[in-house]
Amino acid sequence: NSDVVEIYDSESNAFVMLKGQSDVAKRFGTKLVCSMNYCTRNTSLPIEGRHFPYHQGMVVSGTFIEAHEQPNHLGAGTGLNVWDGAILLVKYLEQNQSLIQDKLVVELGSGCGLVGIASAALGATHVLLTDLPYTLDLLKQNVSRNPSFRDSVSCCVWDWNDKHPPSLNGSNVVMLADCVWVQELVPPLVKALKHIVSTCEEKGLLTVLVSYQQRGQTAHDLFWESMNEIFPKIERMDVLVNKPDKLNVFKLSL
Repeated sequence: NSDVVEIYDSESNAFVMLKGQSDVAKRFGTKLVCSMNYCTRNTSLPIEGRHFPYHQGMVVSGTFIEAHEQPNHLGAGTGLNVWDGAILLVKYLEQNQSLIQDKLVVELGSGCGLVGIASAALGATHVLLTDLPYTLDLLKQNVSRNPSFRDSVSCCVWDWNDKHPPSLNGSNVVMLADCVWVQELVPPLVKALKHIVSTCEEKGLLTVLVSYQQRGQTAHDLFWESMNEIFPKIERMDVLVNKPDKLNVFKLSL
């Protein structure tokens, strides 16, 4: 329903669902309504703030992975930022390297490429980074910034709405780092995951690793309903790191 909006309420530390701008004004005041009108014309994603420190890269298993980002406030798109979900997934992989060692990996919504490049550093045979066209220049630059691993990393465009997805070359590990925050993204992502499942030659060996942070309730419900329809086994994984409760890593399998 387009009249229903979700607003993050810092007092309750949760998203609340309100019906239209009149309800928003009653609960939060008219200044927020003005802010909402502005944000509909701005492509940046308002967030509470980054939990993990990050400055153009991070150390992964003793190796510095250099992955630059662009400030979100410039409005160029959320794919040009390194989000907490990417950092958490890298930390999980660092603690569970056997999941990707000697594996063919594809990452959906790679953004700046941190997760994929780190996967190569941790022993993946080959990593395919995929995202929308506007991210490709930064993706390729970040791969080039890590010459020790660039021969095992490649980049290509994958718009989840495309009728002709790229060749995945037998990938059996799929990465997805904090890529869903609005419900409109869920159906295209489901389409992409179904394509991966349908083309996987050894479905029993397929592993999907998802770092996930709940933002809105509507997108949250739709995402997990969809994942349960595709993957009969979904596990929340332990990550030995101080993190927000709502930020987690999940392993999905057939």
